[in-house]
Amino acid sequence: MSIKDEQVTSNEYDFTAADDWFSHNIDIWKSLTHHVQSASPRALEIGSWEGRSAVFLLTNLCKAAGEVVCIDHFDMLDTPGGCARFDRINRNLTLAGGKFRVLDEFSVPGLMMLLEEEMLSETPGFDWIYIDGSHEASDTLLDGELVWRLARKGSIVIFDDYVCPVISKPSRS
Repeated sequence: MSIKDEQVTSNEYDFTAADDWFSHNIDIWKSLTHHVQSASPRALEIGSWEGRSAVFLLTNLCKAAGEVVCIDHFDMLDTPGGCARFDRINRNLTLAGGKFRVLDEFSVPGLMMLLEEEMLSETPGFDWIYIDGSHEASDTLLDGELVWRLARKGSIVIFDDYVCPVISKPSRS
C-alpha cells in the first residue's frame, strides 16, 4: 500500500506492516516496565522510524504521566520517505496521547542537544532508553556512551540489533 493510500483515523495507527521490527519485543518490554519507579517516567528513543516502539512507551510506560523523546534523522527531511516517516511518527504519537517530542537529528547532535538541556533541568535524565539508531557497532557504542550520561539511577537501557564485526586472529605462518 502506498503512503498516499494509507489514512489515519482516530482509532488506528499509521504503521507500515512490512516495517514491524518491534512487535516481537512487546512481551519482554512489558516484563521490564515495572522496574521503572518514577511516577512521571521519561523515555528516550534513538531511531524511531514510524514510532511503533515510541507508541508502546507512550501508552504503557508513560500513560499516566511522563514523556517520550525520539531522535531520528528522517533523511534530514530531504527525501519523500524521510518526510513521510516524520509525518507518520508525529501522527502516531498524537493518536497515542501524552507528552512527546520528536527531534529530526542524527543521534550525536540530538544527544548533545539533550545533554545541554538536561544540565539545566531540575529533574534531569531518562528512566528508559532504547538505542536503535544505527546498526553499526561503533555508532551504537558512541550512542551508548552519550546516553549513559542521560540515564537516571536505575534506568533501563536497551540496545537493539547492530552488527559487530568478528575480529579474527592473525594466522601464524
